[in-house]
Amino acid sequence: MTTLTIHVTHASGRNETFTLEGKRLRIGTAAFCEVRLPLGEAAPEHVALEDRGLSGLHLEALAFSPPPTLDGVPFTKVLFAPSSVLEIGGTHIRVATHALGSTAAGKDEKEKTSPLAYVAGAVILPLLAWQYAPKPEDEVPSAPEAPALFGAASAGCAQREPDTARALAGEQLALADAKRERQPFFAHDGVLAVGLYRSARACFDVAQAAELSRRAADAEVRLTRELEEGYRTRRARLEHALGVKSYRVARSEVRALLELLKGRGGEYVDWLSNLERRLKLLEGTKE
Repeated sequence: MTTLTIHVTHASGRNETFTLEGKRLRIGTAAFCEVRLPLGEAAPEHVALEDRGLSGLHLEALAFSPPPTLDGVPFTKVLFAPSSVLEIGGTHIRVATHALGSTAAGKDEKEKTSPLAYVAGAVILPLLAWQYAPKPEDEVPSAPEAPALFGAASAGCAQREPDTARALAGEQLALADAKRERQPFFAHDGVLAVGLYRSARACFDVAQAAELSRRAADAEVRLTRELEEGYRTRRARLEHALGVKSYRVARSEVRALLELLKGRGGEYVDWLSNLERRLKLLEGTKE
């Protein structure tokens, strides 16, 4: 069995470090959890951390409000690499493993260390520091203010006659429903669907079809709320991924944001486009 050194950085900035032993540890707010989090910041049992010996440490999400992430990516079950960061709400958790008896072994090794090792360290450590120090090309410009995903909820109807207005509204409602179905795969279709629901509602109002107007309005409100929540979450994930230099995750979030803002211009869209090209170079990928 190995011992685990747990480093916890709370949302308040307070740090904790402690050592635990055990095959399966629970992280949450409950009193029986081996890693306790403040009440209100997580579920009673939020994540399980399991030591599987040669297979390494594994995480299992037990609750999803807020969704736990590993290096900025939500998970259900995942391998916990030594350099990774588990995040639950505003709490960051890092884990280091140590084999039992490693302290004594380390002491013996220290006593046997050759003077050549110190010479090698004097050469290698500065090289490592230079290699991993932030470089100018790694710096990413700060994001400008993101635009609103939707403007004011106002739309008119191109038809003024009740019969033609009702026919047009029916077409727009059917098209909006179709685009909403495609939205999980093509986010911009969801944005277009919101505009179509607004136009359909306006035309149903002209046709005095109150029930159909309410249906279009309800669909618009639900889809708008869903897309705006996703827009906020994507921006937060991008900020976190850039902070931990997880370029693959950051590039994925940039693409998702550009899809939501397809057809739009402005400073923020230009920043995303430039950032995608920069991340491609930093990630070392080729299309």
